[in-house]
Amino acid sequence: MDFSLPALSNIGFLMVGLYLICINRRQPPSYRLLFGPLAIAVGTSSFIYHLHPTFTSKLIDISVIFLFLSFLVMINLYRMRLAVFNTKRLIELYLVCNLTTIILLYLTHLEAGVWLFVAFVVLIALTEFFLFATSFPRPDLILFVISIVVLAVAWQLRMIESVTILGRTVIISGHALWHGTVSICFLLIYYFHRQMSRK
Repeated sequence: MDFSLPALSNIGFLMVGLYLICINRRQPPSYRLLFGPLAIAVGTSSFIYHLHPTFTSKLIDISVIFLFLSFLVMINLYRMRLAVFNTKRLIELYLVCNLTTIILLYLTHLEAGVWLFVAFVVLIALTEFFLFATSFPRPDLILFVISIVVLAVAWQLRMIESVTILGRTVIISGHALWHGTVSICFLLIYYFHRQMSRK
């Protein structure tokens, strides 16, 4: 497999990350400030993996994705305003969650990755819809729903290696398309969360 196109396609994560850092540089401290650095971390770890594909680089690449997914879960727990989820406990939970995920990935030789990914996305969606049902004023869910649809499309695109167009087979990198569409998800999720500070 040619790793050059998937490696280069991580430029989307880097551009999104730098954009988010720039637009937030004068903002007061908030969890939203972490979106930019996390996008850059995802793009960088994926870039390194696609340039030098080893078990260790793939473990790091996948683990960084879970840093972002567990970050979204922690945001939702924070937004629930439950006394048990104060900032210190959320940081502890975040660390334990990520350490557990890395151990599971390592012990299963990365086989648990897809199931963990699906579990995290479902958990994020369930907590988001719970918050929508119990919050006032309610956030506009359109950006969240669009990001889930884009993620579902990205999931399918990552499997494509070639397409037949007008009788000709065209080689494409589904994994590169995955990177591009997931970086769009980063932006959509960021703007979804940003709207809540304005309500």
